[in-house]
Amino acid sequence: MAMTIQINENISIQVYFDRANREEGYNDDICFRLIETGPKDYRIFAADETAFSLTCEQAEQLAYALRMAVKEGRGTLPPYTPKQGQYLAFIYHYTQINKRPPAEIDIQRYFRVTPPTVHQMILRLESAGFITREPGQARSIQVLLAPDQLPYLE
Repeated sequence: MAMTIQINENISIQVYFDRANREEGYNDDICFRLIETGPKDYRIFAADETAFSLTCEQAEQLAYALRMAVKEGRGTLPPYTPKQGQYLAFIYHYTQINKRPPAEIDIQRYFRVTPPTVHQMILRLESAGFITREPGQARSIQVLLAPDQLPYLE
């Protein structure tokens, strides 16, 4: 299924999944086609259309970058740093997959950092109001942000 986004009266972008690329063994099967009409003097590109393909992972990264740009444009950027966002995303996804929150050692292993580094980050996230936990109780971390407020986990 192709989706066409009309940018202005002369420019549109078509986005689609190219099954033929997948069947031929390629993994860059998310296709973008920039189509320009109108006078050649005012075109961005010399050709009528320009196409490129992305892998699914690259397309997800582009989608995330676009979402972040929209949030910045609307003045709704998340109040956390990129590193804090990664910790929040990890805690959220770990909990979804394993049906229980991670222990600090799980976070330590994923990010390949020291125990004090993880603990300090947990304290910062808690003091900022991004998570809640029961001190002294294992696996009690809960992310307080909605999933759509979390970044793509890298």
